[in-house]
Amino acid sequence: MSSYAHVFVCGREVMSFRNGVEPTFMFLFRADDLVRTVRTGTDRPSLGYSADEEYEACEFVVPSREIRDRLDLLGIGRAVAAEHFREIVEHQLELHSRTPFTLPESLIQFYKEESELLRSLSYDAWLGCVRDSVAGPDRDGGRLDIGSLRWLTELWEYVDSRVTLRAFADAFPDDLVTLDVTDLEGGGWLEPGVAPQEAAIQNFSWAIANGAPAIVLAEGRTDISVLQEALLVRQPHLEGFLRFADFSFGAEGGAASLVRTVRSLASAGVANRVVAIFDNDTAAADALKTLDGVRLPPNIMVMTYPQIDLATRYPTIGPTGPAHMNVNGMAGSIELYLGEDVLRDPTGDLRAVQWTGYIARMGRYQGELVDKQSLLKRFEAKAALARDDRAYIDTQDWSGLDSILDGIRQILAAGVDLPGR
Repeated sequence: MSSYAHVFVCGREVMSFRNGVEPTFMFLFRADDLVRTVRTGTDRPSLGYSADEEYEACEFVVPSREIRDRLDLLGIGRAVAAEHFREIVEHQLELHSRTPFTLPESLIQFYKEESELLRSLSYDAWLGCVRDSVAGPDRDGGRLDIGSLRWLTELWEYVDSRVTLRAFADAFPDDLVTLDVTDLEGGGWLEPGVAPQEAAIQNFSWAIANGAPAIVLAEGRTDISVLQEALLVRQPHLEGFLRFADFSFGAEGGAASLVRTVRSLASAGVANRVVAIFDNDTAAADALKTLDGVRLPPNIMVMTYPQIDLATRYPTIGPTGPAHMNVNGMAGSIELYLGEDVLRDPTGDLRAVQWTGYIARMGRYQGELVDKQSLLKRFEAKAALARDDRAYIDTQDWSGLDSILDGIRQILAAGVDLPGR
């Protein structure tokens, strides 16, 4: 006997899976997303329970905004969903243009009306139609009911289920995404207490390339440690969706070493998605010049720490004495992103950048913050406070590290090759 999993967004069913869940879709959920609760048939009318019938539901429940962030890290950003929708419309209109005139008049008229609506639908317009449809009466509609929620949903029928979910999460960013696996568990298709990410990776090796966490490389172990801490404090819902390379086993650090690692991974044909993130300084810019003209595979992405406003007029120490300068691109190591509450001393002054050397090929100096170790200790204390009591986060400055995490998410959100494209 078949069992089904059902996906709900904003309380409406948008897709289902028979006798299991696609592994790359299952990977979107974590063990701690699991919620068990007593429901009645009125809670989920589409599942077939009688109105007063009680049952224990087994559901993975995640806010839509967090699902969107997770999809970003898997290469399925808003732009990817919009491009898929454009292709859906083009394909559907092409099919309609080849409709034989021998069909019944009612069906020809349906295709004409459907084509007219499709020509007016951009991705944003589709999002609006879905929101309007859900806000209206709860009606099944049927395939011939053009513009109904079912019709709007079935447009995505042959698209990767994660892209479909992205579209609905974009439509309802302030609601919940629910994967109801009650029937699968009852039918023996899903083990109780399953860890969905681990199950997806272990049981389906092909999911590693398209569904496993992206690997983040940085110039050294300090960078990795800080970024891991920032993710846990600022975006804990993304834990497990990124894997930070561990430099603790004596691996050589620095920009030049990271360039060599990137080249090695590219030549080895590594299938995992990799983000190599360099400092925002002169040494990194110099090392990256060696990648000019090198065609990296699309799964290996290179970025630098972003420019930040704090660095545009920053205190520096050089041969001619103290001065305020724009140190973006010259002294942007990870310490510069730890937040003003870390960088300012008890008198309120920012810890200065010391110019350490001139790199002739770049025509500019390389700099670094004075006494970086003390700054890192202050950051560790700051992060510990945030972990112990999240109320502290609102009093702290995480803007610099937020910009790095957002940059990683955005470069991954650009997309990967997905089935059906």
